[in-house]
Amino acid sequence: MGSLAPTAWLAMVLLGGAGGCLIRHVLYVLIERRTHPTFPIATVFVNLTGSFVIGLLYGAHQAHLLGDMANVLLVGGACGAYTTFSSFCSDVLRLVRSGRHLSALIVLALTIPGGIALAGGGLAIVRMIVG
Repeated sequence: MGSLAPTAWLAMVLLGGAGGCLIRHVLYVLIERRTHPTFPIATVFVNLTGSFVIGLLYGAHQAHLLGDMANVLLVGGACGAYTTFSSFCSDVLRLVRSGRHLSALIVLALTIPGGIALAGGGLAIVRMIVG
């Protein structure tokens, strides 16, 4: 919580979460309307882009470019609601249950190491810029 009062912290998480889940839903609708995927493209996309943004924001907070309130709003609230571990798990289980094991492995391989790499990449970019 850092320097935030508990009520301010809760308000920031709620406000950011509302925005993050709305953006995620809009992207899901746009991606699925254009691609009609049998592969969970939207879930992989939001988790990877969210990981990258979290890395950027973490770096900005560590460099004192982003205050505690903005960090809770954007990372804890918006990115927390934008990314979706539950949909990721559900998609992988759905693929496995339908016998699409290779697709499930691809989702796993893209999301887990890809998310970590992109978060690290976002952090590295901020550190490179800030010095």
